[in-house]
Amino acid sequence: MKAFIINLPKDKGRKNHMSKMLGHYGIEYEFVEALYGKDVSEEFISKIYDGRKSIEVNGQDLSKAEIGCAYSHTMVYKRIIEQNLDYALVLEDDVHFGSGILDIIAKVENTNNKDLQHPNANLKLRSASDYTFDWLQIDYIQPGYFFFSHWLMLAKVDYKFIFKFLYIALLSLWEGARNNFYNTFNFLLKILSKKLHTKNVKLISITKFHRPLYLASAYIVTNEAAHKLLSVNTPVFLAADRLQNYLSWERRNDIEHESSPLIVKAVVPLMARQRRDIFTSNLEEFTNNTKEYK
Repeated sequence: MKAFIINLPKDKGRKNHMSKMLGHYGIEYEFVEALYGKDVSEEFISKIYDGRKSIEVNGQDLSKAEIGCAYSHTMVYKRIIEQNLDYALVLEDDVHFGSGILDIIAKVENTNNKDLQHPNANLKLRSASDYTFDWLQIDYIQPGYFFFSHWLMLAKVDYKFIFKFLYIALLSLWEGARNNFYNTFNFLLKILSKKLHTKNVKLISITKFHRPLYLASAYIVTNEAAHKLLSVNTPVFLAADRLQNYLSWERRNDIEHESSPLIVKAVVPLMARQRRDIFTSNLEEFTNNTKEYK
Protein backbone atom coordinates (compact mmCIF):
# COMPACT_ATOMS: atom_id res chain seq x y z
CA MET A 1 0.00 0.00 0.00
CA LYS A 2 1.35 3.39 -0.95
CA ALA A 3 1.47 6.29 1.51
CA PHE A 4 1.10 9.98 0.66
CA ILE A 5 2.64 12.41 3.15
CA ILE A 6 1.50 16.02 3.27
CA ASN A 7 4.51 18.21 4.03
CA LEU A 8 5.50 21.87 3.80
CA PRO A 9 8.90 22.52 2.14
CA LYS A 10 9.99 24.52 5.21
CA ASP A 11 9.42 21.54 7.52
CA LYS A 12 12.53 19.56 6.68
CA GLY A 13 12.72 18.01 10.15
CA ARG A 14 9.26 16.54 9.75
CA LYS A 15 10.11 15.25 6.28
CA ASN A 16 13.18 13.51 7.64
CA HIS A 17 11.14 12.02 10.49
CA MET A 18 8.54 10.58 8.10
CA SER A 19 11.15 9.29 5.63
CA LYS A 20 12.95 7.37 8.36
CA MET A 21 9.77 5.96 9.87
CA LEU A 22 8.19 4.74 6.63
CA GLY A 23 11.55 3.54 5.31
CA HIS A 24 12.02 1.52 8.50
CA TYR A 25 8.72 -0.27 7.93
CA GLY A 26 9.28 -0.71 4.20
CA ILE A 27 6.24 1.33 3.17
CA GLU A 28 6.31 2.95 -0.27
CA TYR A 29 5.68 6.67 0.08
CA GLU A 30 5.44 9.92 -1.82
CA PHE A 31 5.54 13.47 -0.44
CA VAL A 32 2.86 15.93 -1.46
CA GLU A 33 3.78 19.59 -1.07
CA ALA A 34 1.27 21.21 1.25
CA LEU A 35 -0.28 24.62 0.73
CA TYR A 36 0.73 26.98 3.54
CA GLY A 37 -2.16 29.31 4.26
CA LYS A 38 0.11 32.12 5.46
CA ASP A 39 1.66 32.45 2.00
CA VAL A 40 -1.56 32.24 -0.02
CA SER A 41 -2.88 35.34 -1.80
CA GLU A 42 -6.50 36.41 -1.52
CA GLU A 43 -6.83 35.93 -5.28
CA PHE A 44 -5.79 32.27 -5.05
CA ILE A 45 -8.00 31.73 -1.99
CA SER A 46 -11.00 32.94 -4.00
CA LYS A 47 -10.28 30.25 -6.62
CA ILE A 48 -10.05 27.28 -4.24
CA TYR A 49 -12.41 28.31 -1.42
CA ASP A 50 -16.19 28.70 -1.24
CA GLY A 51 -16.66 31.18 1.60
CA ARG A 52 -20.43 31.42 1.21
CA LYS A 53 -20.91 27.67 1.60
CA SER A 54 -18.44 27.55 4.48
CA ILE A 55 -20.45 30.11 6.44
CA GLU A 56 -23.67 28.29 5.54
CA VAL A 57 -22.35 24.91 6.79
CA ASN A 58 -19.83 25.90 9.48
CA GLY A 59 -21.39 29.10 10.70
CA GLN A 60 -18.12 30.93 9.98
CA ASP A 61 -15.25 31.27 7.52
CA LEU A 62 -12.39 28.78 7.60
CA SER A 63 -9.01 30.26 8.48
CA LYS A 64 -6.33 30.41 5.78
CA ALA A 65 -4.49 27.62 7.59
CA GLU A 66 -7.58 25.39 7.50
CA ILE A 67 -8.14 26.17 3.81
CA GLY A 68 -4.52 25.31 3.01
CA CYS A 69 -4.72 22.05 4.96
CA ALA A 70 -8.00 20.97 3.35
CA TYR A 71 -6.72 21.86 -0.13
CA SER A 72 -3.56 19.81 0.52
CA HIS A 73 -5.70 16.75 1.27
CA THR A 74 -7.62 17.25 -1.99
CA MET A 75 -4.30 17.20 -3.85
CA VAL A 76 -3.66 13.76 -2.34
CA TYR A 77 -7.07 12.54 -3.53
CA LYS A 78 -6.14 13.71 -7.05
CA ARG A 79 -2.93 11.66 -6.96
CA ILE A 80 -4.76 8.55 -5.78
CA ILE A 81 -7.15 8.91 -8.72
CA GLU A 82 -4.41 9.78 -11.25
CA GLN A 83 -2.29 6.79 -10.17
CA ASN A 84 -5.38 4.54 -10.20
CA LEU A 85 -4.67 3.17 -6.73
CA ASP A 86 -7.32 0.96 -5.11
CA TYR A 87 -6.52 2.59 -1.78
CA ALA A 88 -3.79 4.63 -0.11
CA LEU A 89 -2.52 5.65 3.28
CA VAL A 90 -2.83 9.42 3.83
CA LEU A 91 -0.51 10.93 6.44
CA GLU A 92 0.25 14.35 7.82
CA ASP A 93 3.91 14.87 8.62
CA ASP A 94 3.60 15.10 12.42
CA VAL A 95 2.07 11.66 12.95
CA HIS A 96 3.87 8.76 14.60
CA PHE A 97 3.04 5.06 14.58
CA GLY A 98 4.68 1.75 15.44
CA SER A 99 4.79 -1.64 13.77
CA GLY A 100 1.03 -1.94 14.20
CA ILE A 101 0.65 -0.01 10.94
CA LEU A 102 1.94 -3.09 9.10
CA ASP A 103 -0.74 -5.22 10.76
CA ILE A 104 -3.40 -2.77 9.60
CA ILE A 105 -2.08 -2.80 6.02
CA ALA A 106 -1.84 -6.59 6.08
CA LYS A 107 -5.39 -6.88 7.37
CA VAL A 108 -6.70 -4.82 4.46
CA GLU A 109 -4.55 -6.48 1.82
CA ASN A 110 -5.12 -10.04 3.13
CA THR A 111 -8.85 -9.42 2.91
CA ASN A 112 -8.29 -8.54 -0.73
CA ASN A 113 -6.32 -11.76 -1.32
CA LYS A 114 -9.06 -13.84 0.30
CA ASP A 115 -11.63 -12.22 -1.95
CA LEU A 116 -9.46 -13.03 -4.94
CA GLN A 117 -9.55 -16.74 -4.03
CA HIS A 118 -13.27 -16.74 -3.35
CA PRO A 119 -15.25 -18.76 -5.95
CA ASN A 120 -17.55 -15.80 -6.56
CA ALA A 121 -14.66 -13.42 -7.23
CA ASN A 122 -14.40 -14.53 -10.89
CA LEU A 123 -10.59 -14.31 -10.67
CA LYS A 124 -10.80 -10.54 -10.53
CA LEU A 125 -9.22 -8.43 -7.81
CA ARG A 126 -12.08 -6.76 -5.97
CA SER A 127 -12.18 -3.07 -5.30
CA ALA A 128 -11.06 -1.80 -1.91
CA SER A 129 -14.59 -0.46 -1.45
CA ASP A 130 -15.64 -4.08 -0.90
CA TYR A 131 -13.87 -3.96 2.47
CA THR A 132 -17.04 -2.19 3.71
CA PHE A 133 -15.27 1.09 4.37
CA ASP A 134 -14.45 4.17 2.33
CA TRP A 135 -12.37 5.90 4.96
CA LEU A 136 -10.45 3.97 7.65
CA GLN A 137 -9.37 6.21 10.53
CA ILE A 138 -6.10 5.23 12.20
CA ASP A 139 -5.56 8.30 14.40
CA TYR A 140 -8.51 9.83 16.23
CA ILE A 141 -9.42 11.72 19.39
CA GLN A 142 -10.62 9.38 22.10
CA PRO A 143 -13.49 10.46 24.36
CA GLY A 144 -12.30 12.10 27.52
CA TYR A 145 -11.83 15.62 28.85
CA PHE A 146 -12.07 17.17 25.36
CA PHE A 147 -15.49 15.66 24.73
CA PHE A 148 -16.78 16.14 28.26
CA SER A 149 -15.82 19.82 28.41
CA HIS A 150 -17.30 20.49 24.96
CA TRP A 151 -20.66 18.84 25.62
CA LEU A 152 -20.87 20.20 29.17
CA MET A 153 -20.45 23.72 27.80
CA LEU A 154 -23.26 23.08 25.29
CA ALA A 155 -25.46 21.57 28.00
CA LYS A 156 -25.16 24.78 30.02
CA VAL A 157 -26.52 26.72 27.03
CA ASP A 158 -29.23 24.26 25.98
CA TYR A 159 -30.61 21.56 28.31
CA LYS A 160 -31.20 19.28 25.30
CA PHE A 161 -27.44 18.69 25.13
CA ILE A 162 -27.57 17.06 28.58
CA PHE A 163 -28.74 13.85 26.89
CA LYS A 164 -25.82 14.02 24.44
CA PHE A 165 -23.49 14.66 27.36
CA LEU A 166 -24.75 11.50 29.07
CA TYR A 167 -24.36 9.59 25.79
CA ILE A 168 -20.74 10.77 25.48
CA ALA A 169 -20.10 9.74 29.09
CA LEU A 170 -21.35 6.19 28.47
CA LEU A 171 -19.46 6.09 25.17
CA SER A 172 -16.26 7.11 26.92
CA LEU A 173 -16.58 4.24 29.38
CA TRP A 174 -17.25 1.75 26.58
CA GLU A 175 -14.45 2.90 24.27
CA GLY A 176 -12.02 3.16 27.17
CA ALA A 177 -12.79 -0.39 28.30
CA ARG A 178 -12.50 -1.67 24.73
CA ASN A 179 -9.13 -0.02 24.15
CA ASN A 180 -7.82 -1.31 27.48
CA PHE A 181 -8.92 -4.84 26.58
CA TYR A 182 -7.15 -4.72 23.20
CA ASN A 183 -3.98 -3.18 24.65
CA THR A 184 -3.85 -5.69 27.50
CA PHE A 185 -4.50 -8.63 25.18
CA ASN A 186 -1.79 -7.45 22.75
CA PHE A 187 0.65 -7.01 25.64
CA LEU A 188 0.02 -10.61 26.72
CA LEU A 189 0.43 -11.80 23.12
CA LYS A 190 3.78 -10.02 22.96
CA ILE A 191 5.00 -11.74 26.13
CA LEU A 192 3.73 -15.11 24.87
CA SER A 193 5.46 -14.70 21.51
CA LYS A 194 8.77 -13.99 23.26
CA LYS A 195 8.39 -17.08 25.45
CA LEU A 196 7.55 -19.31 22.49
CA HIS A 197 10.00 -17.54 20.11
CA THR A 198 7.24 -16.96 17.59
CA LYS A 199 6.26 -13.94 15.49
CA ASN A 200 4.41 -11.33 17.47
CA VAL A 201 0.83 -10.84 16.27
CA LYS A 202 -1.65 -8.17 17.30
CA LEU A 203 -5.36 -8.23 17.85
CA ILE A 204 -6.75 -5.49 15.62
CA SER A 205 -10.33 -4.71 14.70
CA ILE A 206 -11.81 -2.52 11.98
CA THR A 207 -15.08 -1.29 13.40
CA LYS A 208 -17.76 1.36 13.07
CA PHE A 209 -17.83 4.05 15.72
CA HIS A 210 -21.13 5.45 16.94
CA ARG A 211 -19.91 9.02 16.91
CA PRO A 212 -18.04 11.43 14.64
CA LEU A 213 -14.29 10.82 14.34
CA TYR A 214 -11.93 13.79 14.37
CA LEU A 215 -8.40 14.33 12.98
CA ALA A 216 -7.09 13.68 9.47
CA SER A 217 -3.50 12.88 10.35
CA ALA A 218 -3.56 9.17 9.46
CA TYR A 219 -6.21 7.30 7.47
CA ILE A 220 -6.67 4.89 4.59
CA VAL A 221 -8.98 5.99 1.81
CA THR A 222 -10.29 4.04 -1.16
CA ASN A 223 -10.20 5.19 -4.77
CA GLU A 224 -13.98 5.46 -4.84
CA ALA A 225 -13.91 7.60 -1.70
CA ALA A 226 -11.16 9.81 -3.16
CA HIS A 227 -13.50 10.67 -6.06
CA LYS A 228 -16.29 11.48 -3.64
CA LEU A 229 -14.15 13.55 -1.27
CA LEU A 230 -12.61 15.52 -4.12
CA SER A 231 -15.99 16.18 -5.70
CA VAL A 232 -17.62 17.37 -2.49
CA ASN A 233 -14.80 19.59 -1.19
CA THR A 234 -13.90 21.31 -4.48
CA PRO A 235 -13.88 24.22 -3.96
CA VAL A 236 -12.97 23.84 -0.29
CA PHE A 237 -15.61 24.67 2.31
CA LEU A 238 -14.89 22.06 5.00
CA ALA A 239 -11.81 21.50 7.14
CA ALA A 240 -9.88 18.32 6.31
CA ASP A 241 -10.81 16.60 9.57
CA ARG A 242 -14.51 17.43 9.33
CA LEU A 243 -15.05 16.21 5.78
CA GLN A 244 -15.44 12.53 6.70
CA ASN A 245 -17.96 13.40 9.41
CA TYR A 246 -19.90 15.68 7.08
CA LEU A 247 -20.32 12.88 4.54
CA SER A 248 -20.99 10.10 7.04
CA TRP A 249 -22.95 11.76 9.86
CA GLU A 250 -24.09 15.30 9.18
CA ARG A 251 -25.40 15.23 5.60
CA ARG A 252 -25.88 11.56 4.87
CA ASN A 253 -29.37 12.12 3.43
CA ASP A 254 -28.89 15.32 1.44
CA ILE A 255 -25.46 15.17 -0.17
CA GLU A 256 -25.50 17.11 -3.41
CA HIS A 257 -22.66 15.32 -5.20
CA GLU A 258 -23.19 11.70 -4.16
CA SER A 259 -26.27 9.60 -3.47
CA SER A 260 -24.58 7.41 -0.84
CA PRO A 261 -22.87 8.53 2.38
CA LEU A 262 -19.23 7.86 3.15
CA ILE A 263 -18.65 4.65 5.11
CA VAL A 264 -16.23 5.62 7.88
CA LYS A 265 -14.65 3.06 10.17
CA ALA A 266 -11.68 3.10 12.53
CA VAL A 267 -8.98 0.83 13.84
CA VAL A 268 -9.13 -0.49 17.39
CA PRO A 269 -6.94 -0.10 19.38
CA LEU A 270 -5.57 3.35 18.55
CA MET A 271 -2.46 2.80 16.41
CA ALA A 272 -1.16 6.30 15.62
CA ARG A 273 -1.03 9.74 17.13
CA GLN A 274 0.14 13.23 16.27
CA ARG A 275 3.37 14.15 18.03
CA ARG A 276 2.38 17.53 19.39
CA ASP A 277 5.06 17.06 22.06
CA ILE A 278 7.68 17.25 19.27
CA PHE A 279 5.98 19.07 16.41
CA THR A 280 3.82 22.19 16.63
CA SER A 281 0.69 21.97 14.49
CA ASN A 282 0.91 24.30 11.49
CA LEU A 283 -2.74 25.17 12.12
CA GLU A 284 -1.92 26.24 15.68
CA GLU A 285 1.29 27.88 14.52
CA PHE A 286 -0.54 30.10 12.05
CA THR A 287 -3.55 30.81 14.26
CA ASN A 288 -1.56 31.59 17.39
CA ASN A 289 1.39 33.16 15.56
CA THR A 290 3.84 30.97 17.48
CA LYS A 291 7.41 30.21 16.49
CA GLU A 292 7.83 28.13 13.32
CA TYR A 293 9.04 24.54 13.63
CA LYS A 294 12.62 24.09 12.45
